[in-house]
Amino acid sequence: MHTASPLATLDRGYSLTLVEGQPLRSVAAVKPGDTVTTRVADGAFDATVTRVEPNE
Repeated sequence: MHTASPLATLDRGYSLTLVEGQPLRSVAAVKPGDTVTTRVADGAFDATVTRVEPNE
């Protein structure tokens, strides 16, 4: 059960970035100046978006 847990994924070095508490799935959801929260295995931090670069 633990292996399938999202927290186990974070333990493997991945992170989860949230916008207003929801997972960030597209660069279209953010713009420069927005604040996002990133969760990692041992906690979380906030960051300010400075640049958005969509795939061409």
